[in-house]
Amino acid sequence: MPAVQAALAVGIRHIDTAEIYKNQEQVMHGIRAAGVPRSELFITSKVLIHWPGASKTAATSPRNAELRLETWRVLEHFHSQGYFRAIGVSNYGVKHLEELLAVAAIPPAVNQVEVHPRWPCAELRAACTAHSVAVVGYASLGCGALLGQACVVDIAQRSGLTPAQGVAVIPKSVRPERIQQYRPDALLADSAQLGAADMERLAQVGLQEAHKYCWDAADIL
Repeated sequence: MPAVQAALAVGIRHIDTAEIYKNQEQVMHGIRAAGVPRSELFITSKVLIHWPGASKTAATSPRNAELRLETWRVLEHFHSQGYFRAIGVSNYGVKHLEELLAVAAIPPAVNQVEVHPRWPCAELRAACTAHSVAVVGYASLGCGALLGQACVVDIAQRSGLTPAQGVAVIPKSVRPERIQQYRPDALLADSAQLGAADMERLAQVGLQEAHKYCWDAADIL
């Protein structure tokens, strides 16, 4: 609860949670204690599609695609009833995304995936952009592994930033001093923007040190 209050106090208005995280009650109490109007907040939760594979279903089973679409129809129904401001997916690869876009009455607003310099997801991000699907990145520090990566540290030190700042959109911290670094005015300031040369160096990290730290949905039918 204190972390939620600290985040809202510095201007953060997007809170990411999930049923499986078992923290939604604490998030609720944090929001109430902060006194920020609900209308100002965008709260993301993973309720039905946290993963393109169905529970207790083999990755190679065609049932995965059937169940994904069935679940999406449920989300569309409740979106049309006004229960959700927007609906999206999580951990979808290009094939999963294109499959959904071909039949969806309401296209996904967002695809939340692992994105960081060692796993830039260029093809997936391009596909999302082409269909106006926002990309929300998690594990943007490679589960902490990139905090000591030489290129990341060098760019951070020269720019006056910390390795934990950049394109991360779901920063995770319970420390108020860290949360301060993610306040909107800090992330959007001109001084926080990297030049083309530094962006190219980070791109090379993905080419030379490609590594995925979290679960991989590539083999799920």
